[in-house]
Amino acid sequence: MARSAVATSYQPITESTGEEPSQLGPRHEIQQFTIDTPSPHIGIPASKSTFDLKDTLSVVTALLCLIAGVIIIDPRLPYAADLGFTNQIIAIGFILGVMNQCLQRILPFLFLLVEARYGQSTLQNFEGILRWSPFTDRLGYIWRTCLILLLVLPLALSILYKQYLGGVATKTLPSMERAFYTPTGPPGMRDMSAVLIMANATQPFLTVAKNDRNYPENGFAQPQPFGFNTIILSNTSAVAIDGPVTARLLELQQELEDQESIQLTATVRGTVVTYDPTLDNQRNDSDYWAPYEDLSLLEAANYAPGNVKDGPYGFNLGIRYKGLSAGDGPEQWNNSWLFVGTWGPHGGNTSDEESWKQAAMRFDLARHNCTVSWFITKGSVDLQDGTVTLDHFH
Repeated sequence: MARSAVATSYQPITESTGEEPSQLGPRHEIQQFTIDTPSPHIGIPASKSTFDLKDTLSVVTALLCLIAGVIIIDPRLPYAADLGFTNQIIAIGFILGVMNQCLQRILPFLFLLVEARYGQSTLQNFEGILRWSPFTDRLGYIWRTCLILLLVLPLALSILYKQYLGGVATKTLPSMERAFYTPTGPPGMRDMSAVLIMANATQPFLTVAKNDRNYPENGFAQPQPFGFNTIILSNTSAVAIDGPVTARLLELQQELEDQESIQLTATVRGTVVTYDPTLDNQRNDSDYWAPYEDLSLLEAANYAPGNVKDGPYGFNLGIRYKGLSAGDGPEQWNNSWLFVGTWGPHGGNTSDEESWKQAAMRFDLARHNCTVSWFITKGSVDLQDGTVTLDHFH
């Protein structure tokens, strides 16, 4: 709609008097006329909106950057683990830069409004705010302090956020569900013999147990992890944890940088072995041994320097077991047991069977749920801690 403007024009009016017109001067009559189109040189009158679009976008952008920064660094969310340290530093630096630009857009105008409404409205204050200079002569102390802080803040943040090294981020790995855990040894031992895998699993415990000061007489107060997948529960019980499959474990290690590590926490299954002391009072009881007589020794081996059978330094190893099932059903493990015994050279009429019965130890086996954590670096995998639920899993 075209706007109209009112203009005035002055026209001289001459009245007849007894004097010369040149002596009295002309009289003027006000005349009004309308200008349909205003001049472009003076602009078009318009009202200013309460919220400027650009200022509003700056505020919204700054808030979104703040939210994005919190999401990136929150260790409870998976994004920190996905980005890694280097990409986190890059992302946070970019976010801080954008927020600084948004503040530079909003704050000067805001400070001018505050000064005009509540301040002394001095030219020095206006100049300092417009120039964004805390060193303006006769600038108010409050504005000088605010400007110094706002100039130092982005510089300080650009330095400080780079000092946050280390830290832990949490992430759920869908590819590490229960199907990816199985009775296994550490990477590099998949094709090794059972004897070597057993030696690797027990060596960390044997190293500690050699020193009585490291191994309490009454056992550990809490379950104590050793090596890749062994937890000592008590003086009479231990558990072999199902470990992550080798292929997936190697993939995780390849994703790590030299200074990075993963703490892999999972609820898995473990084979709990408990020593049964009741055998000590029944070694000579034929009724006790009757259920096991139909099973022959699984292995009778001789270990001695030079492999001298029944030599003066040799010993025999006998193992008898039942129920080491390939399935995971609880009913397949409830009655599992294992006898293991070693004995030295013997003579006379004493048979290997009788010698083995006198030396054998009985262990009961069961499968239980375990919540454990592995500490994984680029070159090592160690069981860090774990707890066992002493109820059969479902």
